[in-house]
Order: sequence, then structure tokens, then C-alpha cells
Amino acid sequence: MRRVAATLPLLLGWLAAPALALPQNDAESQYVGDEACARCHPSQAQSFRRTGMARSMAPPAVADPLGEFRQTASVPGLSGVSYRSAVRDGRFYQETLRDNTVLESHEVLYGIGSGRHGRSYVVARGDSLFLAPLSYYAPRAAWDLSPGYSTGAYRDFLRPVTVSCLFCHAGLPPVTGSANHYMQPPFRALAISCERCHGPGEAHVKLPSAGIINPAKLAGGFRDDVCYQCHLGGDIRILKPGRTELDFRPGARLDDVVAIFSVPPSVKPDGLDAVGQAGQLRMSRCSKSSQGRLGCITCHDPHAEPSGPAAAAFYRGRCQQCHEKHPCAAPARRRNATSPPDNCVACHMPKSPLNRIAHIAHTNHRIFRRPEEALDPSLASAAGFDLVYENGRSPQAEADLRSRALAYSEAARGLPAFTGRAFRLLEDALKGDQRNAELTAAYGLVLRGAGADRARQSAEFLERAVEYGSRSGEVRLALCEVLASSGQTERAVPQCRSAIELAPYDPAAYLPLIRLHLRQGDKDDAAALLLQLREFDPANPALPELVRQAREGK
Repeated sequence: MRRVAATLPLLLGWLAAPALALPQNDAESQYVGDEACARCHPSQAQSFRRTGMARSMAPPAVADPLGEFRQTASVPGLSGVSYRSAVRDGRFYQETLRDNTVLESHEVLYGIGSGRHGRSYVVARGDSLFLAPLSYYAPRAAWDLSPGYSTGAYRDFLRPVTVSCLFCHAGLPPVTGSANHYMQPPFRALAISCERCHGPGEAHVKLPSAGIINPAKLAGGFRDDVCYQCHLGGDIRILKPGRTELDFRPGARLDDVVAIFSVPPSVKPDGLDAVGQAGQLRMSRCSKSSQGRLGCITCHDPHAEPSGPAAAAFYRGRCQQCHEKHPCAAPARRRNATSPPDNCVACHMPKSPLNRIAHIAHTNHRIFRRPEEALDPSLASAAGFDLVYENGRSPQAEADLRSRALAYSEAARGLPAFTGRAFRLLEDALKGDQRNAELTAAYGLVLRGAGADRARQSAEFLERAVEYGSRSGEVRLALCEVLASSGQTERAVPQCRSAIELAPYDPAAYLPLIRLHLRQGDKDDAAALLLQLREFDPANPALPELVRQAREGK
């Protein structure tokens, strides 16, 4: 309780914060690591190490308090396989089995997640990282399928761990330039570090008077962007030209690096959250009435995480900063019925299921006046059929044409309702940049999803995208499949081979090429590809039939 109380002055900083943004960190300043920060800020560093962010990623360990690896566990998967976690000779593994026979086994290198809600795991193939099929869910103290695996969207060890995934869990993963390929070692810092919120510390360490970013002293939009870099996930993230996720630095505008969009709740498929926590907070009366003063760090201190009765008292104190003159109108008997008693969060921000991740619940940040309203998901939804631009510089801001065109084209691939809008925006964007590889590829991919009668046009745009310099394996695979479906085998084969070079562990890149070779009677080429596919994807359900065809020469 004493430690929590000591952090109140830090949290109250927003009340006195100037309505100006501090300058961005020197673009040449380098990251120095938490140890350099801890030398001058030992108390903050020690407190931060106990937070979930500081435990966002770590190597697995039997002694971890979560205790997930202390016994072998087996979970049934789809397509007749099961997955097993195991410990052998002090190392940690996950395996795919069929009929009690191990088809593949991979050493677990990293655990993603603090363990408060659960943890997922990462394995490596060469310089590529993949998500393991089993995750551990702390609320149930049990292993189960990883996110996306129970729906069949992913299987086995084939879900790529991309920079977009690691950006919010790891400390600055350096990427080599495509898909999920990483430099070795892949991380300069495993877990979220001081510099993710305060910016690179080299200049400050060399000359303390040079200062460093303090998010509490940033103007509202700049302050919130520090949190939004990870906590405003959205459904679609469009990087600005020449940018990567790692280009954002505290004190800068997030929308200069990435434009974040959400699919409106009215058209979202089942299983997707209607509105994220950042969006819920912005919809709340508390946020609107504060005129930009209320932000994430108004209630959350990144350096400390109170729990139990101390947390209830702490957050009640935060509420009372605004509600001291107008206290809660609920009778004392009702307030004291919460656990712990008089817990504002329990009534006004109850936990609701997080649909994207099984077994997990999160806090409703809509801050409803009446608890019964907070449990009605329809009240957290907004009607409409336009993508929501989440990180604009004002509620009325509109994203640039390129970002909107790419966002709608991505949405259209899963939700046909957006196809017409995607075409119009892409056409407008291409008028000003006719040789843009990314826009051209997006147009070709939307054409491909618009029906068989658009296949010829789709191939034309996809070929142009490759000509203009696209390095996308998805584009080459789509072009291969479009050409193959129209009988243009000779043109399709090199595109499939290029797709394999760009994504050597993606079975989707192998299957059409194997079928093309079988169709042409190239039995040896088909057999060689089948061996490669079986090597990294032994449980692929298409393998038995393709092997049979290769043996029979069909």
C-alpha cells in the first residue's frame, strides 16, 4: 500500500502537464538497455521489473512461477493430431503426434506473455520464428490450443511470428526485411524495456541534462501514442511508406509511422472484439468530459501494478480525483458487496470475455455509470460500414488516401462488403502513383477475390506489382494460382518458385507447384518438393493424396 501511494504523484502529473509536446528524441540517439537506466533510477527499475510489461517475453524455465512445464501435457488438435509439451534434459519442447507417433518436435526458445493471463511459445526454423500450437492459460492453470488454432486458421508449427506480433511483446526485434525472418540473435532486448516509453537513452546517459521523454509531460495525443504503439491494436495496421513498426519513438506521432483501422462492430464477424480498450475509453463520458486530459497513465503507472485490496483503493483514489464532489450514488451496502469492498472498477469496469483469445477476460474501459449497462456488448458498439481510423490526430481526422486504400483492400479480402470501396480508393490512389508496387499488388489481390471472371485482370496487376519491385510472397503465390487456373503453366511455375524462396516454410507455396508438376508429368520435381514439404510439415493433410499421385505418375 505504501509503494502504491508513493506512485500517486507520478500519476497526477497529467493534471499539471503542459499542453505542448516535448521534442522527439534525437533521431541519432541509440538504445542503451535497462541496466544503463537502472544505475541512476534504481527504485523505478526495481519496481518496473515486477510488472507484466517487464515480463512480456522470456526464455522458458521450470522454476517460473506459472509452473507450466512441471509436467507433460497433451491436447487434441484438428485433423487427427495432438500436441504435447515436454521437458527433456532441461530443455523445453512441443511436439505434433498422430497415433502416439511423434511427427515433429521443436525446442521452445521463448515464452510470450507475462503469465498473468497466460503464455504462448516461440520455436525457430533457421532464421524464421513460429508460434507453437500450445499455450498455457493461467486462469484455468491448463494447456490448450494457441490463439487461432482452435478455429483451424493455423495448425502445427506454421503460424509465422511477425514483427507486428513481436513489436508489443519483445524489446526491439531487428527484422531482416521479409515476413518472419530475423537477424541472429533475434532480440536486442527480450522484454519491454524502459526505452519503449522513454525513447533511446544514449544522449541522456552521456549528458543527463539533455533530458529524456517523460510521457506524463507530453500533450494528450503525444502522451497517448506512447501507450497506443502497443495497446491500440486495431484490426488493420498500414505502415507508412518506408516505415517499420520499430520506427516509432516516444514524443513522435504514431500516425506518422502507422495508420491503425478497426472494422466497425456492425459488420465484424463473430469472435472478434467489438471495440478495444483504447476505443472503449475514448467512448466513455469520463474521457469526453476531460477534454483530452484523461489518458492511460491517468490510472495506470507503468512502473507499478497494485493488486488485491491495494488495487481497489488505488483505482478508487483515481476515480475520486474527479468524483470527490459527486461521489458514487449507489448505497453503501451495494458498494461493500464487491470484493474487495467499495471497488469502483468491479461495478463500473467489469471484466468481459476477450473473444480473440480463449479463456481470457479483460476490463471494460467504457466506464459505464450503471453496472448493468457495461455488461451489454451492444452498448459498446457503433453502427456504420466505414473503417474506423483509430489513431488520427483528431476524432474527425481522415487517413491519407494510400493508407485508406490499402486498409479497405485488406478488409475486402475477408469481408466482401468492403470490395467496392476498396476498388474506388485503390483506383484513386493509383492515379497519382501508377507504378506503386504495394497499391498495384493490393488491386490485383482484390480483383482475385472478386470472382473468376476477373482472373485475367488480377494476373495483369499482380504481374505489374512484381515488375514494380514487390517482394511479397503472397503476391507471387496468388499470381501463380491465377495463372495456373487459366492453364498458363509455364508462366505460373517461376512465380511459385519465387513464393517458396520468400516463404520456405509456407506449405501454401508448395502445394500449387507440386500439382503443376504432377499435371505436367514432372514426377521427379514433384517428388523433390514433396520431400521438402514433408520435412517441415509432416502432418499436412494433402500429403497422402499427393504422394499417391506422384507414385502413380498422375
